[in-house]
Amino acid sequence: AGFIDEIFVVGGTLGNVTIYDNTAASGTVLCPTVTPVANEILIENLRFNTGLTIVTAAATVVTGSAK
Repeated sequence: AGFIDEIFVVGGTLGNVTIYDNTAASGTVLCPTVTPVANEILIENLRFNTGLTIVTAAATVVTGSAK
């Protein structure tokens, strides 16, 4: 469990990204599947309860900070 300050898309090969509140790629979706653009913030100021799993369909580079 924790708190996401932000998940930020740096770049890379941009493809679909989905973010889950779980320790696996299932369960509660925090960010529905999106195809991001570079320098986009996907999530800000959001609490998660179980875990945090980020699934990318390409070599999308993301960074972030969580508490």
